[in-house]
Amino acid sequence: MYFDNLLHLVLSGKFRTHKIPHHILDKLIAFFRKKDVQMLEQALLNLNLSKYPKKEDIRQICDEELLSSALIHVLTTIFQDENESDSTACLSILCSLFNIMQRAKKDKDSKDIQQLLEYL
Repeated sequence: MYFDNLLHLVLSGKFRTHKIPHHILDKLIAFFRKKDVQMLEQALLNLNLSKYPKKEDIRQICDEELLSSALIHVLTTIFQDENESDSTACLSILCSLFNIMQRAKKDKDSKDIQQLLEYL
């Protein structure tokens, strides 16, 4: 596939200064999400998302996939674009990270319970 050929370039940050058309970014994000969420996180950190209109969708993906570094990057990009105060931005980032931490803990707890039940 075309995106397989771009993998190294995206992950190395070669496109950080380029504005990629939105419809291509949509497909690129979907590709990385299917392929490997850790690669998705690296891709999000290395892409220019400043003019991307679906930042809230990316924020949701970061929440769902527990991608804390990418979430911080996306949130700081959103708050820079909206000229929010620093305290509002920090509070939102901290709340989002806390929610990720809580969900990760619940996922771990439920996996531990499943393993315990299987053991019994």
